[in-house]
Parts: sequence; C-alpha cells; structure tokens
Amino acid sequence: MKPQTLPGIPGEKGSDNPPALSPPAFVLLIGGIEVGLSYFPFFACLSSEFRLVSAILGFSYSLIWFSITILHIIQCPHGQFVGRYETVIFYWPSLLCLVFLLGRFLHMFIKSLRVHLGWELQAVSTRAGTGEREKSWFQTRIYEWDPCFQFPSRMIGTTVLAFICLYLFIVIEFCVFVYVREELDVFEGKLQNYITSVNDTGTLTPVVLHVKELINVAKGVWVATILPASLTCANYLFHILACYRKHIKRLWAGNKDFLPLKFRKPSSSDSVVAIARYSGWQIAYILWGYLVIHVVQWLCGMAVMYSLVLPVIHNQGPEMLRGLGIGTLTISIVVGLMVLQVWIASSFFLQPKMGPADKQRPLALNNRKAFHNFNYFLFFYNVLLGLGACLSRLFISCVLGTWLIARIDRSIMQNGYERADMVTMSQEPPTADSPR
Repeated sequence: MKPQTLPGIPGEKGSDNPPALSPPAFVLLIGGIEVGLSYFPFFACLSSEFRLVSAILGFSYSLIWFSITILHIIQCPHGQFVGRYETVIFYWPSLLCLVFLLGRFLHMFIKSLRVHLGWELQAVSTRAGTGEREKSWFQTRIYEWDPCFQFPSRMIGTTVLAFICLYLFIVIEFCVFVYVREELDVFEGKLQNYITSVNDTGTLTPVVLHVKELINVAKGVWVATILPASLTCANYLFHILACYRKHIKRLWAGNKDFLPLKFRKPSSSDSVVAIARYSGWQIAYILWGYLVIHVVQWLCGMAVMYSLVLPVIHNQGPEMLRGLGIGTLTISIVVGLMVLQVWIASSFFLQPKMGPADKQRPLALNNRKAFHNFNYFLFFYNVLLGLGACLSRLFISCVLGTWLIARIDRSIMQNGYERADMVTMSQEPPTADSPR
C-alpha cells in the first residue's frame, strides 16, 4: 500500500502542489527591504524639517533599539559560532552607533528648542561680534579641514558602514580559521600517531614531517597577515574619501582629464543608477578586497618563509645565500644591459645636439651600419629578455589587480577596456545637490 499523505501540503510526498521555490535574489531583496524598513525611521528623523518633533521621535526610537539590544546581550551573551561573549563581539558596533544617534538626537532637540525659544539668534549675534573663531586643538595639531567642502552624508554613512562590515567580516573569518585550525590539529595528531607507530623509520616519515611543517607555517602566516590586510583595507577607505574630495574639486573647476574619455559625458540614467549602486558596491568590494588581499599576503608570506626563513632554521643558510646571490646577480646583469643599451644608443647612434639649449639629442641616426650590427646581435638576447619581461608583466598585473580590487575610485582595466569593469559605472558622480 502507498503511504497516506496529506494532499495539498507543499513538500510532502504525493502532494498535488510542488514545493515552492524562492529565487535567492528575490529572498535577498526581501531581506534587504526588511532591514531598510527597520532603520528607515532613523534617516527620516535625521532629515525631517520638523527638527523638534523629529528629535523627540528619533531619540525615543533610538532608545528603544538601544534597550532591546542591551537586553538581548544580557540574556544571550554567548553563542554557538564564536563561543563566549559572541553577542558582545557582534553587537558592540551597533551599540556604538546607537549611542551616537542618541547624542545626535539630543543635540538636535537642544538646538531646536533654543531656536524655538529665541536663544539661538542671540548666541549667533554674540558670536558674530567676536570676529574670527579660534581653531580647535584638532584643527591646529592634526588636521584642518577645507571649509569650502563638506562630504555628503551618503559618503560618510558608506564609510562608517564599510568599517563596521569589515570588522564583522574579519571576526567571522577568524572564527572560521579557528575551526579549520582545530581540524588541522586533529589531522596533525593522526600524523604524529603514524610517526610514532612506525618508530620514525617509515618510508612516508619525511613526507609526513614536511606536511606537518607546512601546516604549522600556514597557520602562523595566516594569523600574521590578518593585521596588514585589515590596515590595507582601512587605508583604502580613507584614501577613497581623499580621492572623492579631490575629484569633486576638479569637476567643480571643469577639469575632467582624470576621467576616461568614454565616461566624461555619462547619460543621466547611468548617473542616477550609479548613485543608487555606489554604497552597496563599495562595501561589497571592500569585503572581497580584504579576503583577496589577505590571501595574496598569505601567499607572499609563505614564499618568504620557504625561501628565506626555513632554510636558515634547517641549517641551509649557505645554500640559500648562494641562490639569493645568483638571482640578484642575474637581475643586476639584466638591468645593467638594459641601461647599457640606452647609454650606447644615446652616445653613439644619435646625432649631436643642434644647439646648446637642447635638452636631448634629435631623433636622427648616426653610425647607421654600426646600429644595424648592434640591433642584429642583440635581437636574440632581446627575445629571451622579452620572455622574462612577459612573465614579469603578468605577475605585476596579477599583484596590482588583486591589491587594488577593493578600490572602486579607479578602474583596474587598461585604457579602452574600462567598460569591462562594472564598478567603473557605479562610481558616485557629482549631482546638483553635491556639497560645496
């Protein structure tokens, strides 16, 4: 007999209705809208024209969120992913932002109340009679900002949110690393049991020892490169702000030379889409950029360990120095020959300067037959040199591409192929409401 099933229930055997399938993109869109609706009152209160009422409502809403978050941390301080104090680790950036919002709404309330009572006008007239304001300690000692430029709230919010997401991403990555490290420790224990069982005389003992060394080195280098990768991405965020201010000032002056030719006159629709797309893409590229930069720095650290550090530990320092000397000598000879070619070309194969005021010789050959012989004999060497230069070009392109993947203020594609880089179309363009 066939098993009895309830008709019409999705997902059950024998059901008349197939299981409902939700596309991941649709689910993510619904989740994003839900998060947006939860935090929309903050932005509505901050941008409302009714400052007094919006300050009271915003302060109350922020206080409710702050109380609920504190209550959640107190009731569930630990978790299954990180362990002890997991909730504190993940929620302290939110608490910091809520404290800032509480202070901001309180400041709005006091300022709007002073304006409502007529005190603010008296304070402004009093300050106007005192002349130029004195600079603060921060302005005189650390950084003096440009009074003619103000970053839009969209850029500031994107940068702050990018820092918070980067912090959470690093925490999650470290937790995953801890889990992988525990699994590797179990695997190392099995390898050690094998070495003990064969009494260090097995045929696979050298291979097992190399594998254990590889695991230990990989774990140490991965932990050591967390801080450099984090600082690199944090520096990118500040650098993006600096480039934004520099580019906006150039555009105000009518200078568009720093833009690719195809993007100097974008369509209005592309500009509007870029404004809506910029913040999300910037945060996503920062997160992916951190992971890619971390992997690249880890690979570089592994190369340094196996080429310089481990040979010294294994008493192979002379062999390492010999190989390093041969490599340095080879590179020096190649660079020296390239410099020699330039010197010979400028000294023997170019005609002398036409006047004493000329900075360089004219592009006119001298000793034409000697030049042809020089070109013939160096042709075969330049072919071999070109093979190495091609590999060097590929290596440098890979390193720069992975190193700059988190920056979307410039395209990593070469001239003529900028449209292949989707992020170039999402850069924030200046609009009519850009601050001056």
